Amino acid sequence: MDNLKSSESQHSSLDFLQARAGMTAIEYAQIAALLSVAAIASVHTLGSKVNSHF
Repeated sequence: MDNLKSSESQHSSLDFLQARAGMTAIEYAQIAALLSVAAIASVHTLGSKVNSHF
């Protein structure tokens, strides 16, 4: 019976670690998306200013 409980405990631990890894991947994707939007906005603004200067 102890072996079964230990197995369930290990399974729960693995589920938690996999869920945490998934959350981390989503967080990194959100950061990448935010940086991409900021870079596109910066390039667009800078391009408009350069075009108006020349």
